[in-house]
Amino acid sequence: MGTQLSTRIGYVVNAYPVASETFLTNELRGVEACDVELSVLALSRRQDEIPPDGFDQVTAAATRPPRGLPLGWVQYAVAHLHCLMRRPRAYFDLCWNDAWRPGLRYLRECHSTGSLRRLKKRWRLWSLAPLIAEQARRSGIGHLHAHYAKDPLEVAVRASWLSGLTYSFAAHAKDLYTTPPERLRRRLAKAKYALTCHPHGYQTLRGLAREEDRDRVHLIPHGLDGRLFRPSRRRRRPELIVAAGRLTPKKGFQTLVAACSLLPSDVSFKCVILGEGRLRGALKRQIRAAGLEGRCKLLGHVPQEELAKWYQRARVVTLPARVLETGNRDGTPNVLMEAMACGAPVVTTSVGSIGELIEHEMEGLLVPPEDPVALAEALRRALTTDLSDLGRRGAQRMAGMDYRSAARQVSRLHRPLKKKTDRASHVPFHVPQVDTRRLARMARRRLGTKPRLQPQVERSIAQAVAPGLAANSWRTDLERMAERRLWDEVYKAGRAGDLQKLARTRNTGPGGAKKILDVGCGRGGLPVALMAQGIPVVSLDLRWRNCRVTRLRGQRYHLSMPAVSGRAETLPFRDQSFDVVSLLEVLEHVADPSRLLVEARRVCRPGGVCVVTVVNRWAHLDPHYRLWGINFLPRPMAEVILSLSGRAKRSWRDNQRLADMHYFTFGAFRTFARSAGFEVYDPSRPIEGMARWWHSASRRLSLGFNTLTLVLEPR
Repeated sequence: MGTQLSTRIGYVVNAYPVASETFLTNELRGVEACDVELSVLALSRRQDEIPPDGFDQVTAAATRPPRGLPLGWVQYAVAHLHCLMRRPRAYFDLCWNDAWRPGLRYLRECHSTGSLRRLKKRWRLWSLAPLIAEQARRSGIGHLHAHYAKDPLEVAVRASWLSGLTYSFAAHAKDLYTTPPERLRRRLAKAKYALTCHPHGYQTLRGLAREEDRDRVHLIPHGLDGRLFRPSRRRRRPELIVAAGRLTPKKGFQTLVAACSLLPSDVSFKCVILGEGRLRGALKRQIRAAGLEGRCKLLGHVPQEELAKWYQRARVVTLPARVLETGNRDGTPNVLMEAMACGAPVVTTSVGSIGELIEHEMEGLLVPPEDPVALAEALRRALTTDLSDLGRRGAQRMAGMDYRSAARQVSRLHRPLKKKTDRASHVPFHVPQVDTRRLARMARRRLGTKPRLQPQVERSIAQAVAPGLAANSWRTDLERMAERRLWDEVYKAGRAGDLQKLARTRNTGPGGAKKILDVGCGRGGLPVALMAQGIPVVSLDLRWRNCRVTRLRGQRYHLSMPAVSGRAETLPFRDQSFDVVSLLEVLEHVADPSRLLVEARRVCRPGGVCVVTVVNRWAHLDPHYRLWGINFLPRPMAEVILSLSGRAKRSWRDNQRLADMHYFTFGAFRTFARSAGFEVYDPSRPIEGMARWWHSASRRLSLGFNTLTLVLEPR
């Protein structure tokens, strides 16, 4: 067995993104801000149409199970085969525990309904565990962290058997109270650590754990966005009752509607319920039956910014949580924490850890669960008397409860983890040696500047390009590829000159380009080549590590490189800031190409240009995977072939998968660019003769080229 340090953490979740799981999004972006690399491994393909706020700030890759027959089954079969070859004993144990033994039990119990339900669940776990283990191996994940102690934890445990990875888990509310205690005790005994977000869950987990395992349990509350949820000077509406949360039975909204119907007629009120869920229809019928159509409203899901405004305007915020027959209940609802942070008085029950968050008559009012009469009396009191002191004490209690501090605590647990895997599956990668002196002479000749070689800088650049080279270790020209990546600015000098010449011909200003924006700077070759030739340039990349490499590369030539970390779809620059916007080798990787072009047009000055490379949808040789004919196959089949050939990308970005990249035909891209307000020009088009006819024909048929470099002019 070999040991290799890996800092990438794989979050195993049921689905991603989920609109109601803002706490998970906050944790992901907070942990990423602490320099911990993350990947998200979802157990289903479900994605909410409206993602949670802050989702666009998360850069972690999200992998999901394949779908479709028969190609989806082929990918499952490949994952199972790989696990069988690497760890046969663990794989046969998994088959016996989750496939064969449950099937025999189902036959023995005469096909009962409960047995069939358990059988389906165990077979689902059996099919998903090798897939998650294989995805973790390809992504370079060193530790699995399950969010929820139900299916995500069970899959993470099985994937750890098959891959040799360590695992941990976070228990919340339903998963903690409905999972058999003995199972939780066994999972906790093998876990590196366990997290919970509320005191009641913390005591429950510690009570279940063996004495030697209790130190593995950590209490880390979720926290909230203190920049949004804070007291405001807005005047509170004297009749407004606000309730928020998923419309599920444990939230107690049916009790709230019943309490509103019991309020005295001389009390003026308007009750607003924010959220979506399966009880929406039942609540509508209950409101209609009680004659409260004008007083109780279901407004559905609202963004976090709007939710904070509702809390700041509310006279009282309520959440009449209850305990279901199955034991399902809330822990510490984020809704109450957010309302208290906004200074709103709260009326709730003492279910779960709510009693430890709110003291009766101090930060709010507590009533018995499922008691509409008591809830109506508490609401009447909140509407007719001044409870601002309770709201003020609640805001003081929530001061400092920011998700960023919680994420720092989580990241400290993630950081020291090491991954132990088979040496055959993870061999440490060494960057091939290159002729540094020859490349330095080339740099001086092409860039006109002598590089200053510093051992520490060269080592840092080599460490930065090593993961990308390891993912392409199947290439026969790996040494040449290493040379190009280590000295990228030397090979980008010609492109930098073409970019400056293009800027002059497009009349962006006297003396060529005044200012260039390089979106997706990658390893920093192009911006360094431009800056070395005296052209002002600003670099932008999604990964802050690429920005760091760009600055290190600039130190070779005594250059101070301005590099910004950000998303291409939301450029952090003012309107009309640049003469030339470079979108070279970036369009196929972004999540939303149309948004990228809109942003590029916004920051481009009048008379400026955008330069973009487009990958041909019918390219005979794929420029990223270097495989002939792969683009003529359906994308699911192409993914299977790439996996079998060992060329699948082991990248941190979900859109590195071939199925998620954006390739265009020439005609489709021209229509696409025009819809974003650009005219498309092909600088390689001949002026006249037969060559021009053949050029036009090849563009229309999308044949004879793999990539195109095009010029876009704002219309």
